[in-house]
Amino acid sequence: QTHIVVRSSSRWMILAPLIIGENRRDGNDFGALYDAMANTKVSKGEASVEMDKRNILDILGRSNDGGGFAAVDVQINQYLRSWVVCTLYEFFEDARLQYENKQMKPVDYAATCNNVGLGLANMGRYEEA
Repeated sequence: QTHIVVRSSSRWMILAPLIIGENRRDGNDFGALYDAMANTKVSKGEASVEMDKRNILDILGRSNDGGGFAAVDVQINQYLRSWVVCTLYEFFEDARLQYENKQMKPVDYAATCNNVGLGLANMGRYEEA
């Protein structure tokens, strides 16, 4: 079983500039995020303890049960895509509440909604976008 942990504060730091940044209203900066996800390679990963990394890579390299590097890369990519979608929804909900409470300008709310929609569309979630 694979566990991937992304701290709550980290996800806001990663996606906030993409969604609400002043120069990002056209959604173009999502491309770098999607490129990074598409190029995820567990074999190039890092570990806080070098011996752990070597052991993990050794186990994955010896896998004969359909697992191995490619399978873990797919799992990580699926997790990251799911994480991005969930975080986009959180941004939308936060923006909606701020707008309804008069804490966000209509133009900023519209830009955030647009960028969330672009993000969802780029994740293949066209109906939701």
